[in-house]
Amino acid sequence: MPDTQSKKIVPTPIKFGRYEIAAEIGSGSMGKVYKAFDPLIERIVALKTIKMESKGELQTEFEARFFREAKSAGRLNHPNIVTIYDVGESGDSAYIAMEYLHGESLDKLLAKHAALPLERTVHIALQIANGLAYAHQHGVVHRDIKPGNVILLRRGGVVKITDFGIAQILSGSQTQVGALLGSPRYMSPEQVQGTAIDGRSDVFSLGVMLYEMLTGVTPFAGDNLSAIFYGIMNHEPQPPSSINPALTPAHDRIVMRALAKRPHERYANAREIATDLRALHGAEKPSAKQPALNRAGEITALRAKTRVADKALLRSLFTMISIGIALVAVLIAVVVLVTTNDQPPTSSRQGKSPAPKPSADRLHVEAPKPTPSAAPGFTTEDKPSTAVSPAPHPNRVAIAVLDKKLQALKIKRAELLLKYTELYPDVVITTQQIKRLEREKRKLQQEK
Repeated sequence: MPDTQSKKIVPTPIKFGRYEIAAEIGSGSMGKVYKAFDPLIERIVALKTIKMESKGELQTEFEARFFREAKSAGRLNHPNIVTIYDVGESGDSAYIAMEYLHGESLDKLLAKHAALPLERTVHIALQIANGLAYAHQHGVVHRDIKPGNVILLRRGGVVKITDFGIAQILSGSQTQVGALLGSPRYMSPEQVQGTAIDGRSDVFSLGVMLYEMLTGVTPFAGDNLSAIFYGIMNHEPQPPSSINPALTPAHDRIVMRALAKRPHERYANAREIATDLRALHGAEKPSAKQPALNRAGEITALRAKTRVADKALLRSLFTMISIGIALVAVLIAVVVLVTTNDQPPTSSRQGKSPAPKPSADRLHVEAPKPTPSAAPGFTTEDKPSTAVSPAPHPNRVAIAVLDKKLQALKIKRAELLLKYTELYPDVVITTQQIKRLEREKRKLQQEK
């Protein structure tokens, strides 16, 4: 029976340079974006292609600008900026190979035309501001900040900015195609006018996105390009709190400052707007009755919180130091006490020290009797100790028992002192026992 099963035809993989194209994941007026495989390093990348339709000097200028800007963007290494792996040319197109991200763009989230939760809005805006601040610090301006260039990763809540330098690559003195790249609703007034721009242009675009995330509507709407541009140049949008009652005037202040028409009236850089968002998010919760805080008030409140935390830390530190000093003092006292108790009585060790005055009974018992055979000038003190045998003390047995106990306890105390950090309570108890036994010994010795 003949084999009638059809054979599956495997198409030859489409290549772009050394990259094998797996699927098309996006397209635009200037090129397409593919999911591709890099066989050299064996990893999946996002491959953005840009058509080069110019000829002669224009193409040479484009290529120089392309590699220059791509190189600048490729030096950016930040958690909130997509990583660029490689740049090159293939046929009539240039390409940029970059990190392949598993997530969705912010524009899909905003397509619902509903305000995002405040916590999530601040979380997204802070990460965008952090990435922009890093890029601006390294002299790179994005020029095309919009929701389509912001990717929300599925894991970890990380936000990534894509397409750094693409707008600069596509714009130049000879071609103005890139001037209107992307959605015009997020362009700054200076971009509309075609004047020189810096990082404050990206701050304006971030302000537009922040307004849209907080309210669900865009601040500059219009039926055509002219209406949108007129709104960007002349229209003052309503405060966000007038659209979303959950917001406070403090939110209005941040957003409206970012949307100032004149660059010098905006935040000087993205780091400043991140600082205000972080302060507002940590020190204030949305409430319709809560009064607005000016910048000086927010700074004062933050400083007050810092002082309270510092005082609490200092109190804890002083308490620990006091306990440590007290512990050292107790240990020194114990060591001194041990050293003092280990010394024998002064009268029996040093002949120069005055001996305690004995009682009458002790003089009667211990005094030696003179003998007739004693030579002149030879006193009883010069005789050997064996010549006189004092009468036994009535409590001698009890004293001997106490001496043995004292010696054993002193040995134990010395061992405990070597381990004072672990056995400190036992050292104290042992010291008290020694003192008590010594008192009993003295009492027995003083009994008549």
